[in-house]
Amino acid sequence: MTKLTLEQQELLFANDCKLINLRYEYHGYTGTEKWAIVTELAEEELWVKYPDVIRRYTPFILLSMAQGEVITEYQNYEANNDYIQLPPLKKDTPSDVIAFMWEYMKVPEDSREKVKNLLKDANENGVKLS
Repeated sequence: MTKLTLEQQELLFANDCKLINLRYEYHGYTGTEKWAIVTELAEEELWVKYPDVIRRYTPFILLSMAQGEVITEYQNYEANNDYIQLPPLKKDTPSDVIAFMWEYMKVPEDSREKVKNLLKDANENGVKLS
């Protein structure tokens, strides 16, 4: 079998794998592995097919394509600001309270004050909301 050049290995590697720079992706990351390689190939296959490429990214974490998809989904949510961060809550916080907080955070910011005032008024005056 003819040994591929580094350029050929890089092109084929790009088709089979995705690289994730862990220090860039996870702020504060302190692990020894700088890279994650997302692929369906086994580590042994990577070393056989792409020895010159793999050497540059060693040590690395090997992730399946399914694991890589989860990371990609998270990146897409983060990029679209399609998520909220709730404050730390006790483990026994009722799920309906968490659901309410979630719904409240989805209310447009210019309407949140009205919602807060309505709840405050209902609480102070014993008004039942239905």
